[in-house]
Amino acid sequence: MNKATIVLGFLIILMSITAPSREEHVNYIEERFVHELQSELKPKSGAEMIGAGFASMLGGGVIKALLKGASFNHYVVCSTLTIPSRSSDRGELLSVGAFGQVFMIKELDEGK
Repeated sequence: MNKATIVLGFLIILMSITAPSREEHVNYIEERFVHELQSELKPKSGAEMIGAGFASMLGGGVIKALLKGASFNHYVVCSTLTIPSRSSDRGELLSVGAFGQVFMIKELDEGK
């Protein structure tokens, strides 16, 4: 066995152990959504703070409902989360995970 084969084998094992779970994908997307929503809403008064809190709760509910219908795929070296789409039978790829990290493929505000 040469050195490259050993390194490649170790890398595949490491990637398979650290591929994120469905919960990690969902948590990352929810956190990202709430962060985006809060950065857009910068309340200045008490009433605006209440409105921002209400918007965060509603937004969180919407994203939870959207992610409930998402399909999770765990491959040996990575994982993906796909949401249903009207334009594609396979759905739209939302995130990819590898090495314990989740990366957004589709931005949350693309529909604007």
